[in-house]
Amino acid sequence: MFRIISLVISLVLCSFFTLGLVFGMTQLSYGATQTSSVDLGDLKYNHFRPQWGVGLNSSPVGMGDKNFSLPTNENLALNSFYLNLDYQPSFFQSYGVFSVGMLGSVQTPKLVNDSSKPGLIYLWSLGGDVRYQARYFDHQFIVPVVSYSVESLNYKLRTNSKGILISRGPTFGVWVLLNYFDPGNGKDFFYDYGIARSYLTFEIKNSSGTNLDGASTSEQSYYCGIRFEF
Repeated sequence: MFRIISLVISLVLCSFFTLGLVFGMTQLSYGATQTSSVDLGDLKYNHFRPQWGVGLNSSPVGMGDKNFSLPTNENLALNSFYLNLDYQPSFFQSYGVFSVGMLGSVQTPKLVNDSSKPGLIYLWSLGGDVRYQARYFDHQFIVPVVSYSVESLNYKLRTNSKGILISRGPTFGVWVLLNYFDPGNGKDFFYDYGIARSYLTFEIKNSSGTNLDGASTSEQSYYCGIRFEF
């Protein structure tokens, strides 16, 4: 009798052990399947907050009313090429993206009135800006942007005179996220080069300023360009 009871108890224990082992293996297999379906690399890419941005913008053929008035009362439109570098702290990215940065430009004259040679030889600028991106969720396709910049415009005239002009004003724009069109290559770009977001940028810049020599600028110009954030 004792042997029969021991055998039954052993069978019950073995049954419970077997069921527990099968259940545990099933749970491990299910967990592995769930983990493999969620790429941890995707999590890093999708939720990464880039802290730096570099943009290259151009306004060829003087698009818009971008006038630079010389002391000789000659009005010029300017072909502009801007390069900007921004720092955007990660802790300021919960309610949009705030950034502060520096920018520089090279600008060449395009005649408004018929003339053989413009009175301006060259113009370049250095300055800074603060920017806000209305970006509130991952892979946001359209990002409205507003910024305010202050620049020091340095110019040289054909009369060999030089001058400095302080220009300031707001810029409004819309950025289009390129990663949205090709997520696969966007992720590869991130892991290969560290660039998390790539944008096509379209902006309207408004700025004005004058100096004691009589030079002035009053521009509303249209820019297009590309921006990388990493």
